[in-house]
Amino acid sequence: MTGLSNFSPSVGDTGLPNESMRRTVRRLLFYITRYRFRLSIAIILMIGFSTTMGILPALMGMATDIIAEKGSIADLQNVLLWFVLDAIALWICGHIAQRLLSDISQDALYTLRTDLFAHMQSLSLGFFDRQPIGELMSRVSNDTDVIDQFFSNGIQQVLQSVTTIIVLTIVMVVINPLLALLVYLAVFGMLAISSTIAKISGPAFEKMQEQLGELNGYAEERLAGQKVTIAYRQQKTSVAGFSVLSEKVARIG
Repeated sequence: MTGLSNFSPSVGDTGLPNESMRRTVRRLLFYITRYRFRLSIAIILMIGFSTTMGILPALMGMATDIIAEKGSIADLQNVLLWFVLDAIALWICGHIAQRLLSDISQDALYTLRTDLFAHMQSLSLGFFDRQPIGELMSRVSNDTDVIDQFFSNGIQQVLQSVTTIIVLTIVMVVINPLLALLVYLAVFGMLAISSTIAKISGPAFEKMQEQLGELNGYAEERLAGQKVTIAYRQQKTSVAGFSVLSEKVARIG
């Protein structure tokens, strides 16, 4: 349980400082980097995917030039042949890389869930007395689902985006350096806008997760004690409390 050696759940606090966030990301990446061989192959295939994707527009441009200049049919056939081969290589690299990353993410999530459950068994009785069971269940289920999305989609998108940017940058600089510079000026402007939006939406997302945990914890505890609720005729009170929490989640969302 190396990845959870310093894990100590704190249900009431969802806002992580930067240093704590970095430690959390490093601990999550531990579950991915332990599959180094498959991850290395996936990265190589992603580079091949991005390279073949960058070659496609160049081949299309060559075919267009041949047609516009009324070149020979043989030259056009050669370009089309390379286009087909490049498209096949693009599909193969993308498909295998996606399968590898999907397998890695599922294996990593399985290990994380196993470590998390084993770690929960090692916690003291006082910890469970202090923490509402409903909120613990929400953390174990909801937060694990968020990590699942990070493993399944986030890492794949990051790898694909990074390799694509590198390859396309090289292609653009070779074709037209000035146009490449203008494109990246626009990209940096978009990144600045995205960063501003992220700073605004980040606290709202943290608040959303906190309210979801409270809502799910309330529902879990009420369902577990449904017999007591019915015996004391507290159904309307329970519904009213759930409605209040649900409205808070809806307003934040």
